[in-house]
Amino acid sequence: MAKYFIKSVEKSPRWGEKDSLGRNRFLAIVRFTKTRNKYTSASAGYKDYPLSYDLYGLYGNDEQCQDSNGNFDSEAAFKQFEKEAHGEEIQEGLNLYDIKLPFEVKVKDSDKYNPFSVQRQAFYGSESEAKEYVIAALKRDLAIGRLTKVRPKMTRQELINQIFTKKTFLCVGLDTDIKKIPEHLLKEEDPIFAFNKAIIDATAPYCVAYKPNLAFYESMGVKGWISFEKTITYLNENYPQHFIIADAKRGDIGNTSAMYARTFFEEINLDALTVAPYMGEDSVTPFLQYEGKWVILLALTSNKGSHDFQLTTDADGERLFEKVLKKSQEWGNKDNMMYVVGATQGQMFEDIRKVAPDHFLLVPGIGAQGGSLEEVCKYGMTKDCGLIVNSSRAIIYADKTERFAEVAGEEAKKVAEQMAKILNS
Repeated sequence: MAKYFIKSVEKSPRWGEKDSLGRNRFLAIVRFTKTRNKYTSASAGYKDYPLSYDLYGLYGNDEQCQDSNGNFDSEAAFKQFEKEAHGEEIQEGLNLYDIKLPFEVKVKDSDKYNPFSVQRQAFYGSESEAKEYVIAALKRDLAIGRLTKVRPKMTRQELINQIFTKKTFLCVGLDTDIKKIPEHLLKEEDPIFAFNKAIIDATAPYCVAYKPNLAFYESMGVKGWISFEKTITYLNENYPQHFIIADAKRGDIGNTSAMYARTFFEEINLDALTVAPYMGEDSVTPFLQYEGKWVILLALTSNKGSHDFQLTTDADGERLFEKVLKKSQEWGNKDNMMYVVGATQGQMFEDIRKVAPDHFLLVPGIGAQGGSLEEVCKYGMTKDCGLIVNSSRAIIYADKTERFAEVAGEEAKKVAEQMAKILNS
């Protein structure tokens, strides 16, 4: 790498200006012996930041730049800055933005986030050192709430890859009822989140998705919503490759659906939402405006009352669920829309596949509701798998002792082993 020497340091015209947070910022021009001449906004206020940067600057929190009363002295700051920078040998650095990081971050009201509290362009050291440095800065700002992690977009291909890599298409339903969780958890500050966290950690190796049902959280008011959001945040930060479905069954006139979409896809930041199609196109399409997000439309459900409407026929003999499948494919496609089809529908999956041969199906109803995994796969599986099969009560409430999470993991493993045999057959 090419070497440079700092030739001179001088105040820039922006010395002492306010930044976007209202702090005094002291920017300097650093001149090099080669053709570099840069304005700067890097911080010298953090003791652990080396000075071997392309860019220099001060934010005024360095003890060496204070007067006898402890107030920031910009003139003393400049003298200290010039003293430390002058004559230092540096090398042409790595562009930090070219380094692939293990996660992305976002800050509210901003499309892009620079992974430092102040801007910095280059790092002089090895790529591994630079990556370690950037990750440390990101974690710091995550910890103080300046930003949140961005979920990688769960594309259809990524979902397929996850299924065939892990050899499972299990979704664990987080239908967490405060009256059913182990009694010892009631002593926790947030019993619902404590239960969910333990279940997630125990079952994550055996599933590709989680599906919290909003009714169980909304029933507890604000406390329940806090538990729900903490659960999603925990998944985003610790299991970003898992597909997260909010089972909320939303659907209303267009502007209301748009607000629901904003809630779940922007504020809460998950992958998919179950949606009721009864009100038609304008109640569904607002959810489809988000790239990388999914609508999971109710089609043929597993409850007894599904026959009241979903199997009724029109004058041409077309059943209502078939009409929903056909019409909705004018609004979305296999890359952003799935369908809910209950596991108890058995051979009806053949009829579903005649109308929607390539779409993924979210299949609740195995386990406690009595649906057959083998039958679902026999009639509903495609070459891409095409299934996300949910189990809730049979896994999360398998045990009510202090071993509840361990037992839940064992139950999830049993289902995953069945799925692996099916995928390998």
